Amino acid sequence: MTTEPELASLERQIEAIQQALTASEVLRKHYADLHEFAPSACLTLTEQGLIAELNCAGASLLGLDRQTALNQPFADSVAPEHSDLWSRNLARLVMPESRVSFEIALVRGDSSCFCAQFDGLRLEQAGMSPLVLVVLTDIVARKEAEAALREQEEFFRLIAENPGDFIAVLDLQGRRIYTNSAYQGLFGDTTSLLGTDSFSEIHEDDRAGIMETFRETARTGIGQRRAYRFVLADGSVRQMESVGGTIRNSRGQVARVVVVAQDVTERNRAEEQLRIAAAAFEADLGMMVTDASGVILRVNRAFSELTGYSAEEAVGRTPKLLASGRHDAAFYAAMMGGDPSQRLMERGNLEPAQERPDTSAVADDQRGAERRRRSRDPLCRYDDRYQRSQGGRSADKTSGLLR
Repeated sequence: MTTEPELASLERQIEAIQQALTASEVLRKHYADLHEFAPSACLTLTEQGLIAELNCAGASLLGLDRQTALNQPFADSVAPEHSDLWSRNLARLVMPESRVSFEIALVRGDSSCFCAQFDGLRLEQAGMSPLVLVVLTDIVARKEAEAALREQEEFFRLIAENPGDFIAVLDLQGRRIYTNSAYQGLFGDTTSLLGTDSFSEIHEDDRAGIMETFRETARTGIGQRRAYRFVLADGSVRQMESVGGTIRNSRGQVARVVVVAQDVTERNRAEEQLRIAAAAFEADLGMMVTDASGVILRVNRAFSELTGYSAEEAVGRTPKLLASGRHDAAFYAAMMGGDPSQRLMERGNLEPAQERPDTSAVADDQRGAERRRRSRDPLCRYDDRYQRSQGGRSADKTSGLLR
């Protein structure tokens, strides 16, 4: 017979077993809830790659019915182009305590494709066949972001390597982090530029203003266009124009300043020459500009005063409108060649006048042709000089020709 102490011990053992079973059931239910309601797609595979368990998120991601998906090959959800990739990784999962992680293209139940991250872990079970726990993560958004980043990087590279602009990325102290290949035209080898002060080459009279603009851009994130002088190692000075932009970090704070600059030295010189030419064109000497075929493009004020033709009347016509009818074709051919012979012209008011034409060719770089500039001086200005050169002969009062 069982003694009372033995019965008490047996009851304690039974109670402990019941408590263990209860705890085990709680843990099993907790695991089931975690598996079932996990936001990640979770499934369990057999060694043969069959689906043993599939949670709600997994069924939704794969577009499968949970009940019909059980005991079906996971390979059915693998895109054909990745079938070999799946076979190789399934073979790896046969190894004890193996773990795999790879990207794979999958096919949903509606035949749409997507890219997923596959993380698998082999679990050994005492007295039972091992299983593979799998977590699937939809990485379509990540792949699109990576593709967009690569496109932006390529786009930036194409812009940055454009030799027409000088592009530099600076830290918030103005030190150079990156310079594009265009800087080789200013410094030669640019490898030594990294970490250098970007303000050191700016002309001392312009430096303070540029530094203040840089600080304002770094503070507000708003770039400003500025002009300044850049002093090279040989002492030569280049005239530059630049505008700044900013790069922000994940917290929205300005982390870098991007400066895009242009060398405007030659442009400024050309503009200065144009200003000088414009001033000369409006001098007292009558001038007109024609294209290579002789069509008048522009006349100055003195031309209108001399000939009586306004700019509106002269532009678009040829110099024939000034013909007096007193010279032959050979004379005009000589004049087009730059012969400063005196000739008669007819004013817009039909009054004959005497002039001295001077013609010169001006190259048109854009059209690859020539334009002609003709200047005209009334000979009355040279009357005294001509009289002296001709032995004191005076001009005819009616025609203005020398006698």
